[in-house]
Amino acid sequence: MIVGLLLSAIIVSGGFYYIQTQAEEVVNSTYENSEYGFILTFPDSWEGYGSAGRILDWGDLGTSDSVDFGFEEDSFFNISIHSKTQWTQIEASDGPRPQYLGENGNCIFAYSIAQDYNQQYGQQMDQIPNIIETFALKTPTL
Repeated sequence: MIVGLLLSAIIVSGGFYYIQTQAEEVVNSTYENSEYGFILTFPDSWEGYGSAGRILDWGDLGTSDSVDFGFEEDSFFNISIHSKTQWTQIEASDGPRPQYLGENGNCIFAYSIAQDYNQQYGQQMDQIPNIIETFALKTPTL
């Protein structure tokens, strides 16, 4: 069982302000987020990765929850969670935008991939599109 890293610092990058919050538990190569109900599957080369929740500040568009995935203190990609209203505003805005993944109820899921990373993790960065393809929303249990 691996527990993701938890940072309590504020990091400034690309105009967004990130506040690290809680770490999620990772079991085997499947990540399951119980709060938002999604699953990702990671290849064996991602053994030892971490995940951490954070809040993204979109300026005038408000904030959104996000989950970062990466190694050590580097985030390689994230899954962000938006309201439908906020997502519509993000799509209409200028500048870089996360890519749509799907929706569940009132939540829109999207992802972004880091542009800067430690070169020793090139193989893992190349595998991110395959990991994103495994994104699945859990069926709610009644």
